[in-house]
Parts: sequence; structure tokens; C-alpha cells
Amino acid sequence: MKFLFACLLTSFSIYCGAQVMPTTKLPILVPPSPEVAELSRSELKSAGSSPATVVGAELKGKTSIGTSGSIPGNIAPQLNSAAAKLGGVGTKTASGNTIGCCGEFRSANDLLLRNPSATPAQINFTPAIRPRTGETVPMCDNCKIIFKKKN
Repeated sequence: MKFLFACLLTSFSIYCGAQVMPTTKLPILVPPSPEVAELSRSELKSAGSSPATVVGAELKGKTSIGTSGSIPGNIAPQLNSAAAKLGGVGTKTASGNTIGCCGEFRSANDLLLRNPSATPAQINFTPAIRPRTGETVPMCDNCKIIFKKKN
């Protein structure tokens, strides 16, 4: 848990200046102050790009930081199976999101490739943060189904 905390603190500071607050389960990401968020936004703007979301994931003590983006080239079989129930990786669902592009999917894929006996439902996530604004972003309907999460 300390490693996840340090990893998230470093990664989210880089992306959006968010602070990570420890809890009994996973750390909670706290959006940055307006001043820090504005500074981070201007740094990202000058860099030319930023991901739509950044999220932390944990599975059996291993952690991964994921950003939204393109579909990974190598997808864990158990994640591919779960995605098939919604039409498969690359399918744009009624929610408007494409399966495989979310930060949750990408960070979970990394963890599941390293732990082939695990299931998608075993992965824990931090709330996603939108780096451009510092706001938290709810998990999309696709990910709620794939990872069997209520929120």
C-alpha cells in the first residue's frame, strides 16, 4: 500500500497536481487547489497534450498507473473475455465509450498480464482524475461491468 501511495503521489503530481489521501482501502485522490490545477493545466498545455484521465489500480499488492488512450496491443486473456460480453475490445458501446481505451482498462491490463491467475473483478481502482481540470471522473458503464464495480 505504501508503494501504491508513493506511485500515485508521484504520477498524479506530474499529471495534475492532485494529492493522494490514504484510506483503509485505496488512497483517495484529492483534486488540487485551483492555483495548483491552473499551473498544472498551463504546464500540460505548453507540453502539447495530456491524457483525458489518469487512474491508479492495485491487484494483490502490485500497482499500475493508467491513462486513457489507445487500445493496448497485447490484452490479457481474462480481460479480453470480460470485454467480449460487451461486444469486445474496440467496440463503441451505447455509453459512447470504446472498450479498451479507458485508464481503468489500460492499468488493469498491465496488472492482469503480470498476474494471469487473477480476474478483472479483483482489481481495485482509485477514482480517476481529469488532468486538465483536476476533477474526479466517474468510472464508465463499460468498466463498471467489466470490473464488476458499483461505482
